[in-house]
Amino acid sequence: MDFARSCGDADGAVFPPDGRRVTYVRCARCGLVFTAHFDAYSPDDFRREIYNDDYARADPLYASVRPAANASLLRAVLRDACAWTHRPALLDWGAGSGAMVAALGDVADAVGWDPYSHDAPLPARGFDVVFCSEVLEHVPRPREALASIAARVRPGGFALMSTALVPADLPVASWWYLAPRNGHITLYTPEALTRACADVGLRYATLSAEWHLAERPDAPCDALRREDLARIIAALPTGFVSLPRG
Repeated sequence: MDFARSCGDADGAVFPPDGRRVTYVRCARCGLVFTAHFDAYSPDDFRREIYNDDYARADPLYASVRPAANASLLRAVLRDACAWTHRPALLDWGAGSGAMVAALGDVADAVGWDPYSHDAPLPARGFDVVFCSEVLEHVPRPREALASIAARVRPGGFALMSTALVPADLPVASWWYLAPRNGHITLYTPEALTRACADVGLRYATLSAEWHLAERPDAPCDALRREDLARIIAALPTGFVSLPRG
């Protein structure tokens, strides 16, 4: 497909055709959909080609709408699905603008890191919650990304991640989420996420078509009430973290 295809194209092309073709491949074993087009990109290449001044046109929710929604979600999760007696430490892995971290300062010791928006190094310590919203689809090396997340889930903690799952009921090529201009590189099925998480020592569970839980099998989160977490996630509208396209 054309490099300029974005998630917002259902209502008409957001960007004019670019002329560069991006080829995606689907794994016959686990259903993972990915492209090697961005494998040689440097961080500067991504900033120039994808995460530039026009990125908000590809993803209008990026700057403020999604961070505010995610902050509200995490408040509900920490209040209603977690039983920690201490103030939890939270890492927003792939924090984008950093707006969500700023909104959570009264309920968690929250820090954020993003490979394209922040100059600060990724914290090396462990966290009670590693949050990763609308990031995994942007990484060309998912095992490396998940290994980084796993290394920061402390014993008794968990990772809460969002990325839309590859649908089984329509051709992948017509799926709105398959969008090079948004930087969507790697797209997952539950089987793909299960395998990738297992490779880095995490146990994966699907919460919905958008939300996912990962824990350390040797030290799961005793403070997490999973039924309450599932109820909170089930109450979210479709497209909570992404553009609600068909």
